[in-house]
Amino acid sequence: MKKRIFYSFFILFFLFLPVFILTGCGTDVSGTPDTDENKKETTETAPFIDDTGKTSMQRDGDYLYSYFDGRLMRTHGETGETTLLYQTSYLHKLRFCLSEDYIYFIERTGTDSLGHRDTSLYRMEKDGENLTLLQDHILNASYIESQDIYPFNIAENDAAYLYDPLGNYNDAGIYESIDLYDDIIYLIDYSYTYDYEDPLPVSNSIYFKLNGDGTVQETDEKETLYGKLPQGFFPVARYDSFPSFPYAMRNYGYLFVQDTDKNVYRMDPAGGAMESLNIRSDDLSDFAFSGDTIFLKPNDTIFLFNLSDKTMIRTEDIWSEKAYFYGVFPTEQGFLYCGKLYTAEYASDTSEPPGSYICRILPDGSADLVFSGLSDSSGYPGSPIGYRTDDRCCILGDYFYYIDTSETEHSLIRLSLQEKPDFRKLEAWSLYPAETEMTEKDEKIAFGDSDFLFSSMKLLFLKEQTDADARINQALTEIYTQFESDINDLAQYELSRSEANPDYLQDTLRGFSDEKTDFLVSVFCSYMDDDIVSFACFFTYFPHGLHPVAGCDYYVFDRHAGKQLTFEDFEGDSSHILDVISPYLDRAVEWEISPENILDPRRFSLSDDGYTLFFTDTTSRIYDWFTVTIPYDAFDKEP
Repeated sequence: MKKRIFYSFFILFFLFLPVFILTGCGTDVSGTPDTDENKKETTETAPFIDDTGKTSMQRDGDYLYSYFDGRLMRTHGETGETTLLYQTSYLHKLRFCLSEDYIYFIERTGTDSLGHRDTSLYRMEKDGENLTLLQDHILNASYIESQDIYPFNIAENDAAYLYDPLGNYNDAGIYESIDLYDDIIYLIDYSYTYDYEDPLPVSNSIYFKLNGDGTVQETDEKETLYGKLPQGFFPVARYDSFPSFPYAMRNYGYLFVQDTDKNVYRMDPAGGAMESLNIRSDDLSDFAFSGDTIFLKPNDTIFLFNLSDKTMIRTEDIWSEKAYFYGVFPTEQGFLYCGKLYTAEYASDTSEPPGSYICRILPDGSADLVFSGLSDSSGYPGSPIGYRTDDRCCILGDYFYYIDTSETEHSLIRLSLQEKPDFRKLEAWSLYPAETEMTEKDEKIAFGDSDFLFSSMKLLFLKEQTDADARINQALTEIYTQFESDINDLAQYELSRSEANPDYLQDTLRGFSDEKTDFLVSVFCSYMDDDIVSFACFFTYFPHGLHPVAGCDYYVFDRHAGKQLTFEDFEGDSSHILDVISPYLDRAVEWEISPENILDPRRFSLSDDGYTLFFTDTTSRIYDWFTVTIPYDAFDKEP
């Protein structure tokens, strides 16, 4: 995430930083940074690397723990041996943290909720044994459908592919992190509400006291670190960079807070003393922690600030002016600084993608190039390392771990940070059931005398083992043929628009990006059991403008009869179906959806937890769309 930094404050900040930072301008933090004892504790802090429970990868001793696609895994840092500790539906939302001998995690099912209490708290040993439910029916952080689902991604090799078939990476509805400190489990939600009779802010977090017998009981925020915030102060807003309160106390012995003007301080929670860092949270760009060293990047210059001895170091500049920054990752000693290298001849329409680089920056400010020149054309899995700036990556020892999301499988990749890049696939799992097979069909559609529109279809069929399988495949063939016809109709429509403007294709239709795929159909199996199979046919069309037009049609089949099924085949009376669905839709959308649209067989699918319905907002200029998943047991209740 790119952030703005310092503006006119930048010059004054670095001129006076050695004098003013951490002096508090006359204030002091009792028992914190200025004491020799605290300096010793601070210099021994562990690097801040995705281990507060808010992200998908965390380090612990010799192991890396990761969660993705409903799979909680443990990987040995030396051998690379990976063990599946816990598996749930890939639609479920999950956050975990590590404490002593245990993994604590919260999980929310992949359904929307009227009761709004679908989150559960679990504990298990770090080897996956003795799974224990500590608390269920916990208030959810937010509504699942409250966040836009935008599942399409453009691969860097100019081929468009579907990034997320069913909103898997949409984390709405789950707490931002889970963490422990002083026998209190923190389910952290950084949004706030106010009681006008009590001017102190109250967060939407939830807390559980861990009892001596292993049970938990909910406790009030006033009993936690967040309850010690004085009036007018909040946790620092840069949640992706700053440690949570529990993590900060374990590792630093103080808290990072900001006031209503977004000035950043560190605070002693016992005495309440404040010490200004002379930084505003809005001005932090590419901010990262490694032990007691902070990475700051105002504009194109990198500085390291040491929390214990209050020094600011400008790092060596060893990268080309054609380099572009993508992310910084803390290591046990310093940081890895990643980005893209562009040649002088590079242009957006070149066939050769730019290479990636990785620099190592040490706490003394020295820097060296680990390696450079990595590109998609090198045959390495996944996108170049420079793009790995999301929370599905982590550094452990001499290795960089990340999740690769290709078109057919997801996998855990380990990249060696030694003398040469060495990629190793540690674990992989297919996006498609073994009973299915995918066929790709790419086509050029003539566009004028010398140009083409490009379509890409990734089509899924059943492996034909029964007559019913053959009938289902025949139905799918007819569906896919209709998609092809629709694509050709759209291509002709774009051709007619270009007749009045010879530059229409390049200047307008392709103005969205550099991708060469104009029409895309990707089919996934959204559900399969012994009796039912459901196919999700996602389609995108890239016209002029910022956003593609996207949609999805579902097709549910009886695997024994080989026929397409309707919502009424599962739940009977259509009026009862509409009565159950209406409250979910009323809360999710502001426009009216007709009964015919709700009951359209193409609108619904089965999932692990409930019926998923897909709708498009035809009133929106950019064709917004959303899904709602209704629990199966909602239909079991008496109307």
